[in-house]
Amino acid sequence: MPARATSLRLRTGRLWPSVAVAGLLTALCLAMPTRNATGDAWYYAACSRWGQELWQPHHLLYNAIGWGWLRLVGASGPAPAGELALPWLQMLNALAAGASLLALGRLLWRAGAPTAAIPAWLLLVGSCFGMLRFATDNETYNQPLLLALLASLAWARAVYADAGRRRWLVLAGLLAALACLVHQLMVWWWLGLLLGLRPWQGRRAVVDGLCYSLPALLVPLAYALAAPSAGVGAVVRFALHDYLTGGARVELGASSLLFTAISLVRTAVQVHGNMLPLLLRWPLLLGGVALASLGLAVYGGLGGWRVVATRDKSSRRQPARTVRRTHVLIGGLHLVFAVQAAGNAEFMMMLPALAATGLAGGALLAWPPQRVAALGVALLSWNLAFGLVPAHLLDYTGTGPALRARVLGEPGAWFLLREPNVLRNQLHYYTGQPDAAPRIVGLARQDATTFRRWLAARLAAGDVVYTDALGGHWPFDRAQMAQGNLAQRLLSGLAARRLDSVSTFFGPRYLSRLGPAAEAIPAPRSHPMLNASAAVKAGASK
Repeated sequence: MPARATSLRLRTGRLWPSVAVAGLLTALCLAMPTRNATGDAWYYAACSRWGQELWQPHHLLYNAIGWGWLRLVGASGPAPAGELALPWLQMLNALAAGASLLALGRLLWRAGAPTAAIPAWLLLVGSCFGMLRFATDNETYNQPLLLALLASLAWARAVYADAGRRRWLVLAGLLAALACLVHQLMVWWWLGLLLGLRPWQGRRAVVDGLCYSLPALLVPLAYALAAPSAGVGAVVRFALHDYLTGGARVELGASSLLFTAISLVRTAVQVHGNMLPLLLRWPLLLGGVALASLGLAVYGGLGGWRVVATRDKSSRRQPARTVRRTHVLIGGLHLVFAVQAAGNAEFMMMLPALAATGLAGGALLAWPPQRVAALGVALLSWNLAFGLVPAHLLDYTGTGPALRARVLGEPGAWFLLREPNVLRNQLHYYTGQPDAAPRIVGLARQDATTFRRWLAARLAAGDVVYTDALGGHWPFDRAQMAQGNLAQRLLSGLAARRLDSVSTFFGPRYLSRLGPAAEAIPAPRSHPMLNASAAVKAGASK
């Protein structure tokens, strides 16, 4: 039996560098939660804070886990304790990210990576932007990744073991099923581990596949219990809700390939339209960091040129090779799924961990650890400078207590917003009412003819209509690439008068009142900056 078939017994002196790397990255994420939480992050936080809509089809257990965590730390329900729900949920994801790195370290060893190289690989994976961005926000990806990595670790133990093999497979299947319940995306990880057992090759492989697959029965059972109505059809409709309603869709074509390439880059390094304004504000500091990062990346990358030619033949041991090939397969399944989802970067965040598992003990075995670490430091410095630190310190959108106060103060007005979900879900978070602002309308994905007809009817009826899409600087992003200038297409030809403004890092954002083209909108008595009212808790500005 190969040495790795025995239980993992790393000496403390060999284990602590991996723990130190995971601890450092976890501490950075804990210290720098984003100030610019996504609309989804606000929604999940609202559900967990108030105990509402806990069972979501696409990520069945995520809100419930958050609710339990908030109850544990005393940050649920009304203010003042409940106002800290979002930071506590961000903290939970940072801890999950750190635990994922520890699990990955054990898995890399099972995949044939040298013990001395594992800390460098953990630094490289943990410094990828795909890992860092979701470890500092309340998004749904770090927790299922942790469960999936633990499932892979148990699966790898089964591959090496003779005695207790099926016990490890049952545990792996259970953890993989739980990962699917936290996010449906992990079904591809579950499927990859099943295929890695090759259940079509003989009786033993069939039994192994059954042992692994049996715990997956928990998934339909959980959906049956969570579905709002009984019956097989109702459960299926609930489980596939996002696909049946258009919340998730298949999008293939040239644009999907372009966005896939961009998202692959962004999974490793932060690349965004806000980088130019950041460089213009701090040219020497950020320019120096960028040059240093590029230099380290070149030094680290050069070490990988001849790794295949110098590969250690011991890395070809069958169990380790099985682990590597299976996780390459899992990575391929996830990548194909991301491509059909228009290159969604969120669906690629697990790729660095899978790539490391597939390559660190195989094709890149001879990559010197110091070179791997250099590339990891390059990614970390770049992603801190252009990603985590600015997102923690700066306000990018201005969506905060001031705008919330205006919406609640004018319940009869319509608000046409570029990013409606952030405001809508902030109101849910602070008031506990899912429909606190039913007249918030997004501009994205609107049919121009239908929308302009609807808007003309609202204005003709004398409704008050505001928008934040006219004027101000909006950094170039994916939405602008995909949809162009929405305001020009949907709001051109209408009269508009700026009423208020809010400050952001990019400059002022304006709130304008719309009217028919021939109508002059009367000027307000005053033009105050938006201020928070007592109706809305101040909290953070985003």
